[in-house]
Amino acid sequence: MANINGHIHGLCHRLLKYPRLWYHKHKSRRLVIQDFSLFCNNCTGGVILHDLSMRFNSPTINLNIQPKDFIKFVRNLKDYMRCELEEIHDVSVDFPVGRLSLPNGGDVCIKFVHYSSFKCAKEKWEERKNRIEWNNIFVLLEGPSFSSELLDMCAEVEYPLSVMGPKNAEFESAYPFYHGFKWYNNWRSGKSLNYKHIFSLKRYLDDFDYIGFLNGNKS
Repeated sequence: MANINGHIHGLCHRLLKYPRLWYHKHKSRRLVIQDFSLFCNNCTGGVILHDLSMRFNSPTINLNIQPKDFIKFVRNLKDYMRCELEEIHDVSVDFPVGRLSLPNGGDVCIKFVHYSSFKCAKEKWEERKNRIEWNNIFVLLEGPSFSSELLDMCAEVEYPLSVMGPKNAEFESAYPFYHGFKWYNNWRSGKSLNYKHIFSLKRYLDDFDYIGFLNGNKS
């Protein structure tokens, strides 16, 4: 049965490859801004840029940063971008791990979950860091759980910011940048990147109007 399901999913993926490309290309026509940098705490940002056929003008691609570290990072972005990326030897994981450190002890741990080596990760980090569009920076935080303390920190970020998380009427009322979605109730790692079902043209993250966000819409 597992093999049959795998074959069905594989067939649907091949059949829907071009309709999905068409959907995202058609969607991208709404995008007004062209030269910008999107910083995200996980792979969601990279997938958005890929679906929009945009260049990666941010070093936060194909990696994971814990939310608290990520907000600390973007609140002091220029300082951290002047830091040397150092390797952390963590034998408990099978991917490279790096660290940015400020003199005041503000360490940020970065998990390069889709890189084969720290050397490769650092090369891409430096390459994309040099492309940052400092006049057009956007910040996206995505995850299954957030505290009001963390969202208070988000409110102090100087760049346009959006947070994707579970439905929460209190958060959505108190924080204009917070966007809640019901599908987080059955969350799993990477779910926002998945298509809603095997015949769907839309990913879960398409419920968020990220083009409106990048275009500067307040809603």
